[in-house]
Amino acid sequence: MIYQNCFIHLLKKRSIEINLSFIRHARSFKKKWMFSSHHGSHSNELALEYFDFAYPLIFHRHWPSIRLALLSLPKPIALINPHSLSNKNTQEKLLQQGAVDMLRFDNEKLRGDYTLIQENISKSDHEFGIKKLLEQKENRRLLGTSDLVNEQQEEIDDGDDDNEDEDDDMNTFNQPEPVKRLDEIYKQALEQQVQSVIKGNVVPIVDDDNERDYKKMPPSWNVYTFPRSNMSRFAPAKIDELGLLDYYCMDGACVLPVIALDVQPYHTVLDLCSAPGGKALNIFHNCPFIQLTCNDSDHSRSKRLNEVFTRTIPKERLAKSVRLVRGDGCLFGEREPASFDRVLVDVPCTSDRHALTTAFNIFSKKRIQERVELPTYQRKLLESAIRACKPGGIVVYSTCTLAPIQNEGVVEQAIEKLALRSSNKRSHGGHKGSDPINCEIVSTKSLEKHYAYFFDFHAKTHYGSLVLPHISNNFGPLYFFNIPADAKWMQNGVTIAGGNGSGNVTNQLYYPQGLFVDDDQTVRNGDTTHGQVVAGDNGQGNGLHQLDRPTDVLIDKETDSLIICDWGNQRVHRLLGISMDEQRNLYVSDYRKDEVRQYQLGKNIGTLVAGANGMGDGLNQLSYPTYLFVDRDHSVYVSDYSNNCVMKWNKGANEGIVVAGGQGGGSALPQFNLPHAIVVDTLGTLYVADCYNHRVMRWTPGDNKQGTVIAGGNGSGAGANQLCAPVGLSFDQRGNLYVADQNNNRVQRFSIE
Repeated sequence: MIYQNCFIHLLKKRSIEINLSFIRHARSFKKKWMFSSHHGSHSNELALEYFDFAYPLIFHRHWPSIRLALLSLPKPIALINPHSLSNKNTQEKLLQQGAVDMLRFDNEKLRGDYTLIQENISKSDHEFGIKKLLEQKENRRLLGTSDLVNEQQEEIDDGDDDNEDEDDDMNTFNQPEPVKRLDEIYKQALEQQVQSVIKGNVVPIVDDDNERDYKKMPPSWNVYTFPRSNMSRFAPAKIDELGLLDYYCMDGACVLPVIALDVQPYHTVLDLCSAPGGKALNIFHNCPFIQLTCNDSDHSRSKRLNEVFTRTIPKERLAKSVRLVRGDGCLFGEREPASFDRVLVDVPCTSDRHALTTAFNIFSKKRIQERVELPTYQRKLLESAIRACKPGGIVVYSTCTLAPIQNEGVVEQAIEKLALRSSNKRSHGGHKGSDPINCEIVSTKSLEKHYAYFFDFHAKTHYGSLVLPHISNNFGPLYFFNIPADAKWMQNGVTIAGGNGSGNVTNQLYYPQGLFVDDDQTVRNGDTTHGQVVAGDNGQGNGLHQLDRPTDVLIDKETDSLIICDWGNQRVHRLLGISMDEQRNLYVSDYRKDEVRQYQLGKNIGTLVAGANGMGDGLNQLSYPTYLFVDRDHSVYVSDYSNNCVMKWNKGANEGIVVAGGQGGGSALPQFNLPHAIVVDTLGTLYVADCYNHRVMRWTPGDNKQGTVIAGGNGSGAGANQLCAPVGLSFDQRGNLYVADQNNNRVQRFSIE
């Protein structure tokens, strides 16, 4: 799934004090607000000289204001600590001081004004860019220097169409020949950067998520900042009686990658380059009901990360929900492939703002080779992050640099490289570590529009969003973009249970139906005759120790217990399918009343959530509802068996929506032949066991015209690539697909590619 320029809001006339920072040097020197053109030897001077050399070609007339902001004190935000005892008092004090909650800012007029002004500025940039290119070309001709860009690529079209060559020049490091006063080793590094070109057309970009409501933020996540043009500073954080900080200050742009990550309860989340820990804290406060893994390769940075967490999160909560590890991030995708629902990879970079305030930074002459190799290292980290993400998950890549080669260049190279791999070498976990992976990028222009009041976004990015520092709201720089992980499964399944004929011995199954795979990849299924060792196996009956034709099963993670649909005994009403939401409410389908009800555990009276208007094919009706799935928004998906469709009933709705099928019974891609089990992933992709078409189908969100066959579909049979009346579905944590193959009396696993 990814995320335009500057505007200063005119307020009542008042004086605004702006504190400007000076560049610090190891030796004494005369303080200057801006550097002179004289070339110095210190790394922060080299950094500024490099920026002045490269960035005007990219940002043109915006560079002076960006430069001023980079040389000035950054504007912080305060991330409120929900675990602090002074949580509420702290928020009240910040509001009294004039701060606003960035995540819940609801002034639509200001948002609209800033969006319109940024659009007008971006429109005028095209004309200015053409003028600047002509001036640079003339200057190179007068100086007698050779062009680093082919002359044919610099021809300017006087027409109204956008000039493609202009974009190439603005988004690459195709600088003029470096001036002679730069020493040879520094000049060599510049020339290597010159060779990097952003193509801008190799990665598909899909529409942004217009349905996402950015106003809805969890109550545990509160981020405060001062309004635009208000340069006030936050007081130092205080420590409460528990020894926890009341808030944590950081750059405001850090919240954007976390918003893009779209973390949901019970997700497994990886922060691949986590230190110093600001983004990781935002992730955890955004959604505390997750399993968060924070990795960093450097010992001192890992130590800092640990300190940040221990000063903000109670020890017992930290031990339960956060895993701190230290290792090479480039190898994470091999060690733990397809293991995380969400992956954030905030890679090491030139850190433009930091480079101007630190004497020994990556622009030091002693670190030239490290800087030249940096994009390659970033690419390897991104590839590793994509491999560590589950199919259907989200990867967010971010940096704190303005350099296109470290931003869009890395994105383009990583995705191209993953798509072209074809080696047969296998990585850990049985996955082909070098199999091709096809990726796409999700535009998040709606996110840019929503936060236009707080951030200035660059209008010329090919992929993702770039926050430009601006003196009125001095956040950034920060670049980020989204990749939704694609998914393909092996077409030949492996039998992991049964497959030895029907029967009641331990290596046999008898018409297996419902299926659930827990976190340690243990398979639970409803065997319609005798139950398994974990439940039943005491003969058919209605005793508390007996079952009668169980059809579905799930695990209550809170109590680590099984909940079984005991169909033959009609326990908990005449239910056939069951599901559970995050609050442990139980949902059951009553096929005789053609309805679905929600029950609180331990109570016998349920609340109607779907159907109950008689059997039929109307939007307020169901016809023999069977299997269920409940998503994070408490929307209920119902396998409407006799209507050959899947219905979605939003919370509180009186009518459902057909999200798959509904074209009559049949074997065409828009049709089902008696659908059974259903699963919906975090992106809203629907998976359906199309029972008597002997296949498993995938339906993407918003497209109910036809599905895609991901398993089976090769006729009824017992072959490795065949199914015979698939009934139950489940996925493990790595995205492998499990199918209860009823008439073959087996459970098949289709491994993720």
